[in-house]
Amino acid sequence: MAASEHFTSTLSIESLANSQDLSSALFRHSRKTLFFEIVLDVLTSASGILMAYLISQALHFSGQALQSFPKIIGISLASSLAATILSWKTNAYRSDCSPLGIRDTELSLRLASYSILFFILTCVLFKMTLSEATFFIAFILIPLLLIAQKRVLNFILSFMSHGADSMNRAVIYGVDSITTPLVSTLLNSPRLGFSPVAVIKDYPDTYKSSSTWKNNGVSIQYGLLTPDLLRKYQCDFLIIAVENLSSEKLLAAASAAKEAGQGVVFTSAFTLQSWQKPNDFYKGSNDLINSAGAWPYSFFKRFIDFFMSLTLLVFLSPLLLLIALLIKLDSMGPALFVQKRVGKDERLFSIYKFRSMYHDSPQYDFSPTRSSDRRITRLGRFLRKTSLDELPQLINVLRGEMSLVGPRPEMPFIVQSYNSHHRQRLLVKPGITGLWQLSADRVSQIHENIHYDFYYIQNRTFFMDLAILAHTLLFAARGV
Repeated sequence: MAASEHFTSTLSIESLANSQDLSSALFRHSRKTLFFEIVLDVLTSASGILMAYLISQALHFSGQALQSFPKIIGISLASSLAATILSWKTNAYRSDCSPLGIRDTELSLRLASYSILFFILTCVLFKMTLSEATFFIAFILIPLLLIAQKRVLNFILSFMSHGADSMNRAVIYGVDSITTPLVSTLLNSPRLGFSPVAVIKDYPDTYKSSSTWKNNGVSIQYGLLTPDLLRKYQCDFLIIAVENLSSEKLLAAASAAKEAGQGVVFTSAFTLQSWQKPNDFYKGSNDLINSAGAWPYSFFKRFIDFFMSLTLLVFLSPLLLLIALLIKLDSMGPALFVQKRVGKDERLFSIYKFRSMYHDSPQYDFSPTRSSDRRITRLGRFLRKTSLDELPQLINVLRGEMSLVGPRPEMPFIVQSYNSHHRQRLLVKPGITGLWQLSADRVSQIHENIHYDFYYIQNRTFFMDLAILAHTLLFAARGV
């Protein structure tokens, strides 16, 4: 073996020996702020209960007996502490790779529910007479305070991290299916301790024509991974996020990081399965479905779907009629657009949408990804931007063909091109909204960003569904 080859081999082995797994690295760093976060959660939940009591006292609600203030403080703290412990025991504080920061909202809703439950039980145990309004106000106030607290905490951590040693600047080397949700995770969860500044995408056919552009402040680079390129970004770590990476590329990436003076972090199979399991993991319909598929979750999900869709259809009926009338006045054709879509277990059903394109547009074609698409009508641009065109799908939810939350249903001609990997998203009922709709990747086709569906299917809970619905309402309110 030549001396240069021996040096490269030794350098690669040393680089791999000093590498670490991303899951372990995230856990070690998040543990530094975990105690502080838990204390804040207890105090925030307790403050919500205390504020609910004071508001109900100030408004003189009937049935509200005057309680000892120290006693109320004690009850609030005890209920919040019990709720936090239960959340900890149910693994709600785990530091996984959650896209879009959805875990923060899910944890807030979980903590709020547990806090109110323990508050009610404590009041019954100590025979405290409080009005129903106190519990109702607490039910509204606590989740709002917790969500706001976590937003502020993330802002403070992000602000403090600039120029601080506590935040590790990272270059991510990988492919879209992994780097996209990973960047989203790290940007939305500064407590994890990694600040992505660049993504180097592993596409061999584009190496000769490298290009760079910005996405959320993160540089996107197509090209070869070299020590000089890594030095350019002045980072602390190289995160290697490519599944089934060849040993040659693996050693070359580790060597480049070592030569540039950067640490190496790998996304292991355990980390990757949050978004995209390797194909050989798919051996049956139960591989991807977690314990959330048990009957209590399915029963309550269907109950909420039926109740909310029926309620919304009744209360929004004037708006639905107005939109239908405006569509008829804006362009020729029916107000409703009906199309066959593929649902759970590959069953076909007719999906209902308000027509946002001209009536002579092809019924089955890839959906527009830009508002400037000539197929979209003037009113259609507004309907699509505000997601009002999706409202008729409440009929599909009421009929049980869809859910409020779930993977978006695809057209049959797209599903026909699915491989066994893609077909895993058909294991659950499709939904009106989901993680993909809330992401910046909604400008691309659904099947090109399947990692969002996989993450949801593997991690779905009642509280995650509520969190996604809450994000959707905020998303629509902003008119994004």
